[in-house]
Amino acid sequence: MLRRLSEAGARLWGLYGLVEKRLGFSRLAEASVASNVAWSVPCSSACAAAMRAKALIERAGGRVCVVGPLAGGPPRGCGAVVVAGEDAVEAAAASRRPTPAILVTDADGAPPLDPHTAGFIVFMHIHADNLHSVSQRIPRAQRGSLLLTSQVPVHGCIVSPFGFADGDRAILAAAALGGAVVRVEGVDAEPASEKFKASMEYVKALARLLGYRLEVESRYSFTLKRLTLN
Repeated sequence: MLRRLSEAGARLWGLYGLVEKRLGFSRLAEASVASNVAWSVPCSSACAAAMRAKALIERAGGRVCVVGPLAGGPPRGCGAVVVAGEDAVEAAAASRRPTPAILVTDADGAPPLDPHTAGFIVFMHIHADNLHSVSQRIPRAQRGSLLLTSQVPVHGCIVSPFGFADGDRAILAAAALGGAVVRVEGVDAEPASEKFKASMEYVKALARLLGYRLEVESRYSFTLKRLTLN
């Protein structure tokens, strides 16, 4: 599925580049910082984290909730939980069963609990301006609990998930890991900002290429349902 995500992303490379410019990302700067930490997590440990995350969603029968910072409360009716950003950790953690959740973050801000010791599988994103905070957190991660992601592909044990914001990456991670029904709560489907609107349109386009139908309940609540198995 990660390969499918990469192939679909390549088909939308022009749109990706447009959104990248609107958000003010420098591909060179992003790649330079990511290269500094790409080998900080052993490949065996990074692969173990990815496989644990995939197994979590498989055990849930492909039913996933993505919980963002604007969620009105803890997720309900989910088999697996993907937390979009550290601002959403508290609400998601309040309802978690013993099975760990997946946290997608760029290490921006202080979570109410330490995800590295609270059972989360952490997908930590590298940006051009967060090397210091990421470098501080990597040593605290338990083996098999941390996967590094980057805005652009670089050499090393690091994944490029294509999304831009935490919400984008959480949605695409849920799809890439095998989510058949991905319910999104607390992520803005219609951002007012032009640059983040372009980012969300990119995610929707990529989801359609991956064979998902979008069902919108409200601005902050929508569902992706997989229609194809290829």
